[in-house]
This record gives sequence, C-alpha cells and structure tokens, in this order.
Amino acid sequence: MKHVTKQEAIKRLKERINRIRQVKATARFGYTFTKWRQDTESLIKLIFPGERDRVHAFTSIKYDPDLTSGLNPVEDETHCQRSYIVGLERAEAVLQSFIDEINDTSTMVDWRKLEKDFRDIPDPFSDMRADWSDQPGLRNYWQLAGGIDTFARARFEALARQAGRFLLASNVAIGKCSSDLRSVEDDMARWLTAVREITRRFDFGPIATLFDANNASIGHVSAGSINQVIEASALLCFQLSTEETVMSSDTGSESRPSGARIELIMGDKYQAVQAGAMGPGAHAHDINFSQVWNQLSASFDLTSLANELSKLRVYLKEKATDAEHDITVGSLALAEQAAKKGDGSKTLEYLAKTGKWVLDAATQIGATLAAEAIKKSLGM
Repeated sequence: MKHVTKQEAIKRLKERINRIRQVKATARFGYTFTKWRQDTESLIKLIFPGERDRVHAFTSIKYDPDLTSGLNPVEDETHCQRSYIVGLERAEAVLQSFIDEINDTSTMVDWRKLEKDFRDIPDPFSDMRADWSDQPGLRNYWQLAGGIDTFARARFEALARQAGRFLLASNVAIGKCSSDLRSVEDDMARWLTAVREITRRFDFGPIATLFDANNASIGHVSAGSINQVIEASALLCFQLSTEETVMSSDTGSESRPSGARIELIMGDKYQAVQAGAMGPGAHAHDINFSQVWNQLSASFDLTSLANELSKLRVYLKEKATDAEHDITVGSLALAEQAAKKGDGSKTLEYLAKTGKWVLDAATQIGATLAAEAIKKSLGM
C-alpha cells in the first residue's frame, strides 16, 4: 500500500462496512447507495493501487435480480429487495476479506487460520460445489453452485480470492500444480485450480467434441466439479500449512546429490533413477518433463500416441469403479488432449498423474506406445 498506512486502510474499510447498514435502510439504488459504492471503489483503488483483480472483486457484485430467471423484477418487489440485500452482504464479505489480508503481517501465510475461516462458513447440507469447464474461448472457467445460504457463498468467494492471492507466494502450491498458477489471473480461479490439482477432490465429467456449422471439429469441452468445496478448501489449507512448516524447519538437512538413486514405496514397489510419481495415487513433482520429452521426442509419434490414449481412456471409463478411478481417467483425457495439440511435455506431465492402474490396462489392451509413455512419465 503506497498511499495509506495499514491502520488507516483498516479503519476506512471498516467505515465502508458500517455504512452498509445505512445503505440497507435507504431507497434501493438511491443517492446513499450510489455514493457508498463509488467511494468504496475509490478507496480500494487507493489501498491497492494497480491491482485490478481486487477492484473487480467489488465492482462485479450484482445488486439486482437476474433477468434470465424468468421473474419480472418490476412486479416482484420482494425478489428485487432480496437481490439487493444479498449484493450488499457479498460486498461486506469482500471488504472484510481485504481487512483480514491487511491484518496478516507475518512473512508466512497463516494457512491454519484460513483453514478455520473456511470451516466456519455455514454449509449445513455440505452441498456447495465449484463447477469447472474448459473449452476454446473459455479456458479454466469456474462457477459456484449449490448452497442455499447466500452470505455463506459470498464469504466463501471472498476467502477463496484471498487464498488465491496467497498462493502466489507459496512455492509448495506452485510446485505441486501442473498448471502454472501464476498465469491464472482470477484469484478465485487460481485457488480452485489448486484445490483441484492438489487435494484431488475433483470429479471429472464427460468430455465432448465441439463442431462448427460444417460439422468440422473445432475443439473439446472438458468439465467437472469440486463437491463439498468448502471442506476441500479447508483441506488444502491444512496440507499447505503442514508442508510449508516442514519446509521451513528442514533447512539443516543435507541436499540430495544430483542424479542420486531414489527408492519409494507406495503400495507397490518401484525403483527409478529420476523419481516421479510412483505407485497408485502418487504425484510427480520432481521431473523436468520438457527435458524428458526432448530426450524421447524422436521415438514417439504424438498422433499415434493420442489414438492409443483415446482407446485406453474409453476402455478404462468402463472399468472405473470409484472416484479415484474417475480422477485418473480425467488425467488420461488431459494427456490425450495434450498429445493431439502436439505438446509432448504436457502429455508426459498428465500421464505422470495416472499410475500403475493405467499402465497395466495399457499393457492388457496392447497399447504399447501408451504404456511406454506412461513408464517414461513415471521415471521407470
């Protein structure tokens, strides 16, 4: 903050929150509301100069009903007033999240406190979820659904945006995600992307093909959901708190010699010189996939590999019996898409998330190229 002190920023944000009570008591969209909204936007720009995402978190709040809902906002006064109040409650939650962030003066993010904040959100039916889709022109799109408490949803959005900003300083989170978190512009989308990739609390939906007017394929649509997204978010906070604490206290340990042989045991036993994801449910964080692909590109035809991955995906979709299998099939689908796009390193990166179940299936159906690619991605 360049123009105001920490204490002044907190004081003025609290004044904006307290003014909401007065706004609720006056005419809808009247002078009091308009001035409050303009003054609050100006204050956010003053406290966080140049940070458009914070400004957008406030200015994107809606205070009127969705006209596509089929209700007539002129005739349904109750519905209009309720939408107005919900918008103000959401604004309060956003402003409170700014105060919480400014109050955090520690050099390390207090993930345990954030975990508690998520768990304190009321969601009695545990039905709030985050729906995801990815398609040409609309990449990595997230939308909250479920949950009957509008204030709870607003509070979650505010906390998720705050957590998403904290992720930019978390080397643990950045290292664990195959996606580049720093390239995700929206704070909440960044947080939900991390929840999906680190906690694995994500259910993939169907993958569809898009066609143009001439019936030519123009891309694919992938979809899925994080169910019980509040609990999943709290879980990620707990994981980051634990791992960042371990990292900060492990500075005295000797670093592993370059090229050292590693043996990990996770369910089944594997050995590898360059360790990636080993065993069912393991993750690959240590492989430089670009480097590996440069070594393998001459012996792999990505078009043929994509065809084998497609057959393997269809086969495993019929064999899947639980949520873990569905997640693995989703990673396989992402590898297939990457291969179709000609991105060898990304193909290996997604295959590294599959593991022995997929490798065994590839061998069973004779998908030899796919089996070899999976082995290389796992460091075998």
